[in-house]
Amino acid sequence: MSAKSIGKTSKSVTENGTDLDRLRQLTDEEIEQAVANDPDAVLLEDFDWQEAQVRIPKENGESVILKLNSNGKTKE
Repeated sequence: MSAKSIGKTSKSVTENGTDLDRLRQLTDEEIEQAVANDPDAVLLEDFDWQEAQVRIPKENGESVILKLNSNGKTKE
């Protein structure tokens, strides 16, 4: 993970309650442990990308939604 910041924020806590100062202080190991302990986490290396489809949004601002089943498979 890069230590370089790609943007600036004027708040240390966002509207949804995220503590950005605390988040910035987490080490890679702490993040990996938090993900390992999260029962809802789907690791990208565990995801089967064989059925993934690339869709390029139209210029008119078409929304793209990715729906996943609990096993990490895409659903229609």
